[in-house]
Amino acid sequence: MKIGFIGFGEVSYTLSKIFFENGFDIVTSVEGRSIKTKEFVDSIDYIELLSNFEEVAKEADILISANSPHSALGVALRYGSLTSGIFLDFNNISPETSKKIAHFIGDNHFVDSAIMVK
Repeated sequence: MKIGFIGFGEVSYTLSKIFFENGFDIVTSVEGRSIKTKEFVDSIDYIELLSNFEEVAKEADILISANSPHSALGVALRYGSLTSGIFLDFNNISPETSKKIAHFIGDNHFVDSAIMVK
């Protein structure tokens, strides 16, 4: 099973490591990302880099959006419908934004989640 990440910072790194250690394949892209992000992703040997996020969305069985809340809706609208699997939003978004994403993608393909750090 492939897990794709749109956005790759500390949260994605931590999750990808856990998923990889449990037998999942990890895909992402660094298209349009900062030099720092590119260097970070390049330092991780278990990630398959694809040329763009459209490919990530199409390849992923679970597509995880781990971006800033202000970009969550745009990412969902642009890439969420491209995955045939689950679109999982890990952004701290409002219930209204979550409803918009669910309406666009469909309840059976969308999971709204958040990560709380203690």
